[in-house]
Amino acid sequence: VPGSSTYSLALYYMLDSPLEKTPLLYNFVKGDDAYRNSRFKLIPYISK
Repeated sequence: VPGSSTYSLALYYMLDSPLEKTPLLYNFVKGDDAYRNSRFKLIPYISK
């Protein structure tokens, strides 16, 4: 089929212990958008 290739990637992770036992992740999940946005940065990079 002519045209450009399109790729997708989906990842998911699962904890072995309760969320409450991981304070850093717990605060991120239970925090508000301002808290998450101040800590999570996604910097995309596309190589040539």
